[in-house]
Amino acid sequence: MKHISEQSSDLTVWEFPYDWRLALDVTTNQLENFIQKNINPKEGERNDIFVVAHSMGGLITHKLMTKNPLWFKGIVYVGCPSLVPNMLGPLRHGDSILFNKKILTPEVSFLFRSSFYFLPQKVKIPKNDDEDIKDSNSDVTTTYGRINGTSSYVFVNDEDFNIKYDIDYYNPENWKKYKLSPCLDQELRDKEFKDIPFKYSPEEHYEYLQRLLPIVNNFLNSLQYDPAKKGLYPPMATLYGDTIPTTKGCRVPSLESIHLGEWDNFYYGRGDGVVTEKWLLPEHRGFRKIGKFSSSEGHVSLLTDIKGIARCFDYLLKEWEK
Repeated sequence: MKHISEQSSDLTVWEFPYDWRLALDVTTNQLENFIQKNINPKEGERNDIFVVAHSMGGLITHKLMTKNPLWFKGIVYVGCPSLVPNMLGPLRHGDSILFNKKILTPEVSFLFRSSFYFLPQKVKIPKNDDEDIKDSNSDVTTTYGRINGTSSYVFVNDEDFNIKYDIDYYNPENWKKYKLSPCLDQELRDKEFKDIPFKYSPEEHYEYLQRLLPIVNNFLNSLQYDPAKKGLYPPMATLYGDTIPTTKGCRVPSLESIHLGEWDNFYYGRGDGVVTEKWLLPEHRGFRKIGKFSSSEGHVSLLTDIKGIARCFDYLLKEWEK
């Protein structure tokens, strides 16, 4: 970045570091304060701020952009997800670091507020007779899925892919009903995690979800495209991976079997190993006019694709020439 800044006296490059464990509303406010302190954008007119945002940074930047669209002249989203269903795995089973399962336990992942921003929302969209599917929760044929995007089911039937299990992950009761985390289930703690201590009780974790999930849900809803701001949004470009099989969800025998936690019969889509090309931000939030550029890099190394990022900037600048 120092080298880039030295190329032109008119160019200043800033890096915004943040704690990725926090609630994204907090981090967005930190980014807003960072920009006001270091750049002091002019209100009511377009500013010359370009942002390159990677992964979760895209959600933070996009949130601030929806609030202050004139601050930005262009945004490059690098491997930025609208949702990552595979986040349910660490919340249920924990994660291993060098084969050590006692560092990133299910409770540690559960207490990272940011974990919940990647869960799919249950959204009922207008009925389309050509896209009807059977909702296994009722006898009614209806259509679910992300508005302005592909469906966001995590669990599907292992014999009939058209049977999809639509769970509202922003309802705390479902976390208990489907045993989505041992943090809320004493039986899971006793049977599967008896060697791992938990700091908080299931009741305390339930209260935590009651507070957190509405905040997360409101944050995600605020990322949606607003037609009233059509002329205010800056040009946007996306650099994404599409060569690595990426988990989209898993197949299970039935809705009732989800609580067993046997979530290893995955189904995949094209992506960068973390984010599938179908669930990108901001496109998945209703933003249609976007420059999209694919890369062979994986999720973590996408920022090393300098040529890909250059193509994104070329697109942004050409948009201003129109």
